[in-house]
Amino acid sequence: NRTDKSGYLIIDGTKYTFTSTFNENQSTSGSQTVFSKTVNINHNSDGSKTLSTSASFTSGVSSGTVTATASKVLTTIPRKSTLTASNGTLGTAQTLTVTRKSSNFTHTITYKCGTTSGTIVTKSSDTSISWTPPLTLSSQNTTGTSVSITFTITTFNYSTGATIGTNTKTISCSIPASVKPSVSLTVTDSTGYENTYGNPIKGLSKFKVVVSPTIAYGSAIASYSTKVNGTTYTSGSFTTGTVKSSGANSISTTIKDKRGRTATATTSKTVLNYVDPVVAVLTVHRCNEDGTENEQGEYVLVTFSCEVTPLNDKNKATYTLYYKKSSDTEFTEVGLDEYLNNYSLKNQTYIFPADSSSSYDVKLTIADNFKTTTRTTTASTGFTLLHFRSDGTGVGIGKLCEESNTLDI
Repeated sequence: NRTDKSGYLIIDGTKYTFTSTFNENQSTSGSQTVFSKTVNINHNSDGSKTLSTSASFTSGVSSGTVTATASKVLTTIPRKSTLTASNGTLGTAQTLTVTRKSSNFTHTITYKCGTTSGTIVTKSSDTSISWTPPLTLSSQNTTGTSVSITFTITTFNYSTGATIGTNTKTISCSIPASVKPSVSLTVTDSTGYENTYGNPIKGLSKFKVVVSPTIAYGSAIASYSTKVNGTTYTSGSFTTGTVKSSGANSISTTIKDKRGRTATATTSKTVLNYVDPVVAVLTVHRCNEDGTENEQGEYVLVTFSCEVTPLNDKNKATYTLYYKKSSDTEFTEVGLDEYLNNYSLKNQTYIFPADSSSSYDVKLTIADNFKTTTRTTTASTGFTLLHFRSDGTGVGIGKLCEESNTLDI
């Protein structure tokens, strides 16, 4: 006889009930399948699993209800740990979080950034790890402001030492604004005048400028901009034209690297003012030997005022007086040595004998280390209201007539 009988099957804690037709009069030995069930079995978090089953069936024969139990150790499935990390900033600590599938697992964490790599922990059981990405990783991107870091976490079974597997995690870390170039300036006088006079000289000196950058973790300098003497220069080393201004001359430079980061430096040079030697006053008049003014005197009194730029009292100042009869070709030279290296002369005098019947050409020359300045004037003959030349061909008004066929005023 074949009748429907009831039973149940428990697989991994889940009960499945069923009814099944069972041949109560089976005459041969053997088994009958009354129920089968296919299910998915979840392993433990560490990948291991022992499967337990049990069954019960009411057979309806003399044996009554039959039961059975069984267990099965399943093949262990590897369970890799995972790593959680956030984007960050180089040089700033961040936390790496490890999710383990078993407390029996350890992990080694390494990182790679460009051509640089390193190990953070080795076979550690820590699940919260503080790590500071080093600033040196900035060198892995010399034209941008961030780098990519890839972590590899390798999981090990602590008991067996076996490698369970690896996972990776990639983050981006910004290169902080503090990673930028620095710069210094060297400014010298290319003419060498600063060495002699203690400072550069307006209108004479030229600045030799050297910009010295220090790059930040491999980022090359992309541009230079240096302002000096009213001009902007775009190279790292240059010589200016002659300096245009006296006093404090500011030299300022700005550099930019290929990350777009900038640095500036400023220095100052004190420049001496310089003007050509000046004969401010040169006058002559006839006088007596003691210098008393006399329009018909036999001497000439020369009065002069001069200025020479001192240049920290290191400039030269020499004065030379020249005089001659206007009809002569050669001057008499007088070195005014008593005034040597005097930079400011006010109403100084010199007297020389002068025939009252002749006019005289007078010139004063000043020389410093750079320029020579000359000023000239003329001393008349002795005064007379009206003079007729003895040959009858010339007339002098206010002076003696010195040449034939001439109206000499």
